[in-house]
Amino acid sequence: MLALAPAGHAASFDCAKAESWAQRAICVEPSLGALDEALDARYREVLARSDLAASVQIEQTAWLRSTRDACTAAGCLKQVYAARLKQLDKQLAVAPPSLVSSGRYRRYVGGRPDPSGTELTLAARDTAQYRLTGKHASATAGIDGIIAPRVGSAQFQQGECSLRLMFAPDSLSVSATSPGCGTGVSYDGEYRRVD
Repeated sequence: MLALAPAGHAASFDCAKAESWAQRAICVEPSLGALDEALDARYREVLARSDLAASVQIEQTAWLRSTRDACTAAGCLKQVYAARLKQLDKQLAVAPPSLVSSGRYRRYVGGRPDPSGTELTLAARDTAQYRLTGKHASATAGIDGIIAPRVGSAQFQQGECSLRLMFAPDSLSVSATSPGCGTGVSYDGEYRRVD
């Protein structure tokens, strides 16, 4: 039997706001917390690779409320998590590969790294958004904002700076749709993921 006093174990949600027995158990039992984090990572991957993100979110929310939160024993949680992980694995097996990868991207010119040192960094922010940051040797300030990729592309807007990004595995292509990214600054070009 689990003691359900709050602890600091990992979970995909804020344990201070745990409401159901299942949520509290996940917060105090390390093995359940690990299962929850694994499931959350798998769910986010399915979500990122799905053309029907809203239906994936609805399905996950329904599973959390009707299946996970119905459990009142650790064994039940382990079983429902294992079953849900298998369901998500099946969805991943038929989903198109994700074109957007978090990491640092360096601009290449003629097959070589651009001597200007122009770089972009993508960092996953949540299930459907990424933070895009960029630096250019000629600029005193870089770019920093949020993008929401959709089927291989995204639009970035920060003040007068507007960029169109096209994604491919471990690379991206950038074209400016406005000249406002800085005097003499261009982020246009082909980028390769470097980490």
